[in-house]
Amino acid sequence: MRPSPACPRTCTTSTVTVRSWSTARARRRSHRVVGRTSTPPRRTRTECRPTRATPCSGVSVTRTLSTSVGRTRWDRSSPPASRTSRRSTSAWTGSTPTGSSSASTSSNQAIDVELLRPRVSNAAMVSSASAGGGMRPVPLVLALSLVALPAPAVDPPASYEQMAVDLLREYLQVDTTNPPGNELKAARFYKEILDREGIPSEIDEFAPGRANLLATLKGSATRRALILANHMDVVPADASRWTMPPFSGAVKEGLIYGRGAQDMKSEGILQLVTIIRARREGLALDRDVYFLATADEEVDFAGALRALSPAGWRERLGRAEYFITEGGENVIGDDGKPQYFGIDTAEKGPFWLRLTTSGTPGHGSRPLADSALNRLVRALERVRQHKTEMKVLPVVERFFRDQAATMEGPRAEWYRDLRKALLDPEAAQALYEDREASALLRNTISITVVRAGYKTNVIPGSAEAELDVRLLPGEDPQAFLAELRGVIDDPQVQIAPIGTFRNPNESPTDTELFRIIERTIRRHYPGVPVTTKMLSGATESVLIRPFGTVSYGFTPLLATSEEVATAHGDDERVREDTMRRSVAVFYDVVSDLCRHRN
Repeated sequence: MRPSPACPRTCTTSTVTVRSWSTARARRRSHRVVGRTSTPPRRTRTECRPTRATPCSGVSVTRTLSTSVGRTRWDRSSPPASRTSRRSTSAWTGSTPTGSSSASTSSNQAIDVELLRPRVSNAAMVSSASAGGGMRPVPLVLALSLVALPAPAVDPPASYEQMAVDLLREYLQVDTTNPPGNELKAARFYKEILDREGIPSEIDEFAPGRANLLATLKGSATRRALILANHMDVVPADASRWTMPPFSGAVKEGLIYGRGAQDMKSEGILQLVTIIRARREGLALDRDVYFLATADEEVDFAGALRALSPAGWRERLGRAEYFITEGGENVIGDDGKPQYFGIDTAEKGPFWLRLTTSGTPGHGSRPLADSALNRLVRALERVRQHKTEMKVLPVVERFFRDQAATMEGPRAEWYRDLRKALLDPEAAQALYEDREASALLRNTISITVVRAGYKTNVIPGSAEAELDVRLLPGEDPQAFLAELRGVIDDPQVQIAPIGTFRNPNESPTDTELFRIIERTIRRHYPGVPVTTKMLSGATESVLIRPFGTVSYGFTPLLATSEEVATAHGDDERVREDTMRRSVAVFYDVVSDLCRHRN
């Protein structure tokens, strides 16, 4: 024995024989410690061993993570001095978006045997060869610790966060502007990733260039399925009004820009990363989990209608217990902290209307007081001035009450008792003029399209306009149509619905999923209220609820009011930090709901 030059304490060294297999064979045999039938090659190394008088952490076994194609394994084939961890941030996609870079990290974890060694009797000893050629007893735990320890094949949470950011940037570069949609490109983007991950998926191209995708993680089916739903199409973007290209996925000052960043490609990627993680980590499921990506949500719901039809996947999707999609809203206040997490349990119903009128055409130099366009303008002004009745629904009442603690002045009192506030003329007027509050309390009308004329010096013989009407749940569309005809009060102005009206509906909150969302949010964001939110827009939830499926609009993504407003607007963007943080939150909700219970 001689003093160890590598250790500052009083230690000795000895030569230890180590047997090693190739990496592939080591992985196959990692579960076998005793009873091997073949002898691997030998190699020796010098180990620092403390004397009995001076324990130290010199005796150690180094284990190293080595990663390939985004999966972690134990590397037992290389000498300790050369073991390194290699990770490429783009290994799971095959490429990285423009401007992203690969990250290389190393991870060496030393285990102090002295800290792990239990008290043992002389009987619990094995022998090892010492430098002097004799045999001496060595604690069994020390002998076993010299064997590289196995570890589960899982990635650290940070790798999934980076995956989500990189995939979102790449996905935002897929132009699925609707019209025309071209969602088949997005479906293929998803399928390529799913195929690499070994997750079964199928594409249904129901019209040229229009497609849905369905991926499946199979569970024991002891409980009904969960659907993670997202739409692939986006609304048009006027690039001349953007400071960043709309389909670039560019990152600037911590913000990821692109059409769909808010609505709803970011949520689609969160769902995708969740099922990838569940697959990689071998999450045992009591439910099937479906990843459903649809076409045409922004126009006619053609994709969702197809998916829920007999020609689509109704047999599977129609039996689901839960459906998670867009619609949740989590607003950051001026202090940079989330004010609330809003779960969409109900939504208003779109009731689009077209106004048309006709009159005598003529030369523009001789005005006609009763021209078609003048008649339409008068009708539109009456519509604009019309005040619809404010009403308080239970889901909305809870939303306002839960926000009362964050309000100041009289608004705090109004929010605590909304029904009482509407009886106060001053409070009622203030709430009516508040764009966000008003949309939750009444049927709304927006004038969105006007068409008339074709030449400056010609008075047109016809004119038309389109109105975006949103009705509260429980409203009668025919009764509203009669109300509007009375407001316009002109039989020469015809009013007709555009498309099919679907009665707005809602889901209960006394469910396992709602409680899991509440519990998860409170764990990740202590003190932030979780509340119900009625969506002023419309989602595919309206189609799935009639099947008896509970549907919530839920996302962990945070945004300022300004960022929320970029959906369908200019410079649509999402925060990179909230994208990263949301990965774990969303996975926790899904895994808690679906994991196997003994």
